[in-house]
Amino acid sequence: MSLLDDVSIVVTPNGYKAGELYAVVPVPTEGADVVVDGDFPLPNTAWSLTNATVEVNGARVNNTIVAGFAAFSQLLSGTVIGKQFVLTYDVIATNGKDLVLDNSTSLFLNTSTTGINRKLYYTWGRGDNYLVIKRAVADTDVTIDNVILQEYTAADMDVTRASAATRVDENGLVNYAEIVGSEEVTNGDFATDSDWSKASNWTISGGSASSDGVSAISNLSQTVVDFTGKTFLVEGVASNITQGFAYISLGGSDLQIVVDSNGAFSHTISISTANSTLFISARNNFIGSIDNVSVKEVTRDNVPRIDYSGGGCPHILAEPQRTNLVTESSDFNDSSWNADGSNLNLTRTPNAATSPSGENDATKLIPNNTSKNPSTAYIQDSTGATEPYVSSLFAKKGEYDYLISTVGTYNGGYWASFNLANGTVNSQPTQVDTTASIEDFGNGWYRCLITTTSTGGLGICLASPSVDGTISTNYTNTTNGIYIWGAQLEVGSYPTSYIPTSGSTVTRVQDQFSRDGISSLINSTEGVLFVEFKTLTETGVFRQFNLSKDSGNRIYITKRGDSGNLEFRMENPSGNLNFSFSENTTNDFVKVAFRYGLNNFAVFIDGVNKNVTATGNVFASGTLNTLEFDSPLGQPFYGKVKQLQVYSTALSDEQLIQLTGTSGTDFYESYAAMASALTYTIQ
Repeated sequence: MSLLDDVSIVVTPNGYKAGELYAVVPVPTEGADVVVDGDFPLPNTAWSLTNATVEVNGARVNNTIVAGFAAFSQLLSGTVIGKQFVLTYDVIATNGKDLVLDNSTSLFLNTSTTGINRKLYYTWGRGDNYLVIKRAVADTDVTIDNVILQEYTAADMDVTRASAATRVDENGLVNYAEIVGSEEVTNGDFATDSDWSKASNWTISGGSASSDGVSAISNLSQTVVDFTGKTFLVEGVASNITQGFAYISLGGSDLQIVVDSNGAFSHTISISTANSTLFISARNNFIGSIDNVSVKEVTRDNVPRIDYSGGGCPHILAEPQRTNLVTESSDFNDSSWNADGSNLNLTRTPNAATSPSGENDATKLIPNNTSKNPSTAYIQDSTGATEPYVSSLFAKKGEYDYLISTVGTYNGGYWASFNLANGTVNSQPTQVDTTASIEDFGNGWYRCLITTTSTGGLGICLASPSVDGTISTNYTNTTNGIYIWGAQLEVGSYPTSYIPTSGSTVTRVQDQFSRDGISSLINSTEGVLFVEFKTLTETGVFRQFNLSKDSGNRIYITKRGDSGNLEFRMENPSGNLNFSFSENTTNDFVKVAFRYGLNNFAVFIDGVNKNVTATGNVFASGTLNTLEFDSPLGQPFYGKVKQLQVYSTALSDEQLIQLTGTSGTDFYESYAAMASALTYTIQ
């Protein structure tokens, strides 16, 4: 029998698509319709109307009746609070406005255009059983029909992180986890001479837009979309440039992309000014052509990070909130990077090599004085950090093989040297509670890190090339150097993923993963919680995976912060059970399973039965309703997750050995193949 026959929830990186982290169940289900007279028959007896009407073609909210609140509502029977639902409806007529559910001002029905079988998936947020559909703005005139409300059983994870965040993608590149939206530009390939407003010296012909250079300044423009508060990917191709340059901007003069050379260009920009016009502006008597102009909205907040660092199968990355205190993480010519005080003993050449991002934006550090050594030729960015903190810098060998880096001054033993030829720490810091480490990022790039809990000053000194890995050997010439990119200083006892900055410090908010309202997928009388994970290096905190109703009713797996032990615990009013094991979960992935059932408890770790006591009670049926990388007490998991599974039956010992042992990899791969074949429709 396949383990897939018994699994009720599976969360893996393979379930990621278009910004959603799908926790797949064998068959997501929709319950019975709980709405009475959703087709709005006349006479109306089921719906309460406030400045709304029931007509022959449905229910209408019409602002011509009266200003103010307008809605139609119904008191539903049964239990709906906290459950997931899918609301299905037809839009019969509209003046382009949206209706909204009264339990949340963010739950908009798509009623701006007519259409049938529209769907809205949501969790019931009201504290009562009233279904209330109201207008969002005062001038709404919308008629809907065939309203159906069904309980929806699925386990797709809610991923919350109100900020952008980077990861290592499938090509080994460090970039943002993001969703790129649909094309906003009409006729961006200039196939026809239409859709663009153009000055006299712009022509559209032969599949491109060209400027003849007659005017010093002239514009080609198109009204696109409201840019305010959004991020966009702007791309295109320039050709035949012989003089001047072109600005491409989304409305504001402070958001200009300079195009002054032939070839493809790609830029991601965030917009704060209120505007909706795309400008291609010829400057300095620009002569040249632009083609394949594209503008697509980019979403980076709340996008789960599927990370490929370390190679092999990907994992879900969950990290705490951190701030990069370096204000210019990759512009080393910025004034914030003080070049060894007033002595400019290093030349900093930008755009000298391809960085770990895949872009040509790495800087080369070249000593320009052969009488100097690393302790007198460096760049430094000072911050107000307090210990513990971690400094990090991506570096690649050039003609020199060594990077010298430090978390303070070179005095006091806070510096380390890194061998960029073989990816090793050449010499560790000698200061107490200060250590160095190095991580391979491919293509000759390494992330060089120093962690300290001591007091070594408030400067992060980056970086010095070195001839032989010491800070005393003088440089041999004024052309050799190394490459650097992506500097970071963060307060914490371990490093986290790279946070790009440009002009100010940047904070990445913590990752949160949860799904509630899934009691039908969690068997509270028996089952298995299985996770393959690796925690981040951290002490003093507890990291948990929970199946729970509340703090007094839950099944969870914990990495303890005090002892470092793995803990498997059940809490319910009938009695608690607790099992603890001193397994190393810091340096490698571990597979753990916790079986629960009446007098049928078990713990398996990496294929080994830990032979815990089986005696114990369980929950009443239907008690557990939430899956989360966290606990009701606020102990979020931070680390890497390759897979998480919930089983609705208490698997046998033989099955748990298969699941958590080496054959569990085979199961993971077979599920990955199955998941890749699934088709999802998001409405």
